[in-house]
Amino acid sequence: MDGRDRRLLLITTSYPSAHNPVSGLFVARLALALRDSAPIVVVAPGNPATGTPEPWPAAERASYAPASIQEKAHGPGGIPAAIRANPLLLWLMPALLLRMAQVAWRHSAACSAIVSNWSVCGLIGGALGRWRGIPSLVVLRGEDANRAHDSWLFRTLLRASVALNHATVTVSEDIAQNLRRMLPARAQHIHFIPNGVSDHFRAADRSPDGATVRLLFVGSLIPRKSAITLIDALALLPARFRLTVVGEGRERPAVLARIEALGLGGRVELLPFQLPDTLPAQFARADALVLPSLEEGRANVILEAFAAGLPVFASDIPGNRELIGADERGTLFATGDAANLASKLIRISEEEIRQARPRRARAFLNEQGLDWQQCAARYLALITTLDEVTPSHG
Repeated sequence: MDGRDRRLLLITTSYPSAHNPVSGLFVARLALALRDSAPIVVVAPGNPATGTPEPWPAAERASYAPASIQEKAHGPGGIPAAIRANPLLLWLMPALLLRMAQVAWRHSAACSAIVSNWSVCGLIGGALGRWRGIPSLVVLRGEDANRAHDSWLFRTLLRASVALNHATVTVSEDIAQNLRRMLPARAQHIHFIPNGVSDHFRAADRSPDGATVRLLFVGSLIPRKSAITLIDALALLPARFRLTVVGEGRERPAVLARIEALGLGGRVELLPFQLPDTLPAQFARADALVLPSLEEGRANVILEAFAAGLPVFASDIPGNRELIGADERGTLFATGDAANLASKLIRISEEEIRQARPRRARAFLNEQGLDWQQCAARYLALITTLDEVTPSHG
């Protein structure tokens, strides 16, 4: 390995911190699984005082602005959601890139490969990989790839990131296929590696009393998650349907206003984001998970519901369809259509929906090897193939 330690450098803009302990949990879970096979250095934004909660690998923090501004840029939905809410935050990006590049540069000399998450980090990792002569790959998780269709900025970032890195990983097959069509010259360097699911989620014994149906929403309260579609659907359902919303974000006031306007205050419980060790309890007490997103990569919350044996109702978008199939492992509904969602939820007592589809979903997890250890093994196998073809600068 050119005299370097067998050490990985992971660069990410979302990572758990004291300020936001649930930010980028899927990145932290990948880092933890990779650390089982190789030492890992994580570079993420933030002041050193933000720290990294246990059990995740500690991150080297790159501070690029006053703490209060950094907190605004790294809230629910990450940087893209923050920029949508306040376009002025876009001016922070040069400072963010520069500071993260400086910190990553310092660590890259002792590393044998670089894994960057999202296209903005891929610019840093790809440039460092080319300079150092070590393999670099960028992981596209949905938001930046999806926004490339209608945003010149995101399309430019995406193209540059894919070109700079030796390989591109997507977390959904649909994103991989779209990228191959968009960038045919790089098609052979684009790989699909699905996320895993935490072993915290276990199937629970559910014995519904028939009097109450407990629906669960888990996600950032931002427009693309479309929680309001679910609120509107709840208003069309009998009073025995109740909803727990677990999440935070800038759309919370709008969600609260819709709940009040529809007179649903007694049927909706709003909770903040839950830590990894408390979230499975919310799945265990629910009767169904509902994901009404307008856009997704490949939603981890669906995998978590699969592992928990929970019926899933999800919007009919490509990433959700990959996991659910043609209503094989869950139930799809027309995106943004509250009436259609309500018509599907009213059938929740049917054996096919409540038992057969969750049973097939758990089998799917096992057949596909969708755990974090196998996910990490796929990344390491790809890095090994890149080792063989990456020219070293010595």
